[in-house]
Amino acid sequence: MKKHSRFWYFFALLVLLSACGKNNMDFDFADPIDNKSIIDVFGTNNQDLLDAFGENNIHFGPVPPSLDGISFEVQGMDFVYYKRKVIYHGDTIVFYGPQGGSNYDGSTNYHHFFNDLTTVYTKHKFQTKDPSAHIYARENDQVYVIGHDNSFTAYYIETVTDPGSGNPTNAILISGTLEYDASNRFIGVKDYHIGKKILDYESTTPSNAYAPGTIEIKQQHNPLAEASDWDSQKTN
Repeated sequence: MKKHSRFWYFFALLVLLSACGKNNMDFDFADPIDNKSIIDVFGTNNQDLLDAFGENNIHFGPVPPSLDGISFEVQGMDFVYYKRKVIYHGDTIVFYGPQGGSNYDGSTNYHHFFNDLTTVYTKHKFQTKDPSAHIYARENDQVYVIGHDNSFTAYYIETVTDPGSGNPTNAILISGTLEYDASNRFIGVKDYHIGKKILDYESTTPSNAYAPGTIEIKQQHNPLAEASDWDSQKTN
């Protein structure tokens, strides 16, 4: 930009700001994202979930990529870490892993993120199909998203209300990087990680479930979690 052009640009801006000030007009420069921090959402006593998830997999930043309409599926996952707490005859037994054996989870996770004009939060439909073809569906209306460039981290608290589950409350972390083709068409997510910690149960802990404090961290098995129009009730 030439010197004279820069001068007139800033002169015009100063005149505009001065005029607005005289008319008591306020510029509403909104923060790119108004989020609670992960610790504010999960609580300080859940730092162990973040440590297990790994700082390298948490994409910090005030301007994450838009997740509006992002829909994909993760076919198969590998365990990165778990701490499973089991109550047995009144004692709590803790298992750490992955250690030996199969670290593969043959489940498929389906995700659909979208915005809703009625709220400031991202919404999320989440479905899991286990290797026995049992399907578990979730809907989360208050998801926080941080990140930068095409990399994001989403986090939220969910309460499960499946019959016989004891209605656990879980802390959830999801991260990855959006991938696009040469025509800027969304094709999937790479470096997908998902973490869960069981925080509590609404009723007595079911006898066939893990106890509060259980943590699981998984990553995608394939190089790319591919874009998928799996949600027949898509909002957009």
